[in-house]
Amino acid sequence: MYYWPTLFRDSVEWVAKCEACQHFIGRPNLASLLVKPMIIEEHFHQWGIEFIRELNLSSSAGHNYVLTTTDYFTKWVEAVPI
Repeated sequence: MYYWPTLFRDSVEWVAKCEACQHFIGRPNLASLLVKPMIIEEHFHQWGIEFIRELNLSSSAGHNYVLTTTDYFTKWVEAVPI
């Protein structure tokens, strides 16, 4: 993990300068760019799934990738080598 204190500002500036972005999305609307909280009221109701690749490592079984799932309510994480 890393810390990028100006991530939001840098992203808005980059999109504003991107010609292709302007063609497809028009002018950015600040309200639509703000992060909105997810309301999750029950465990195992909503999950995040991420596929991690290019680890530059492989397991003894030859796995090069990891599939992770996270329950957003309990923060339970499962990881499966692929």
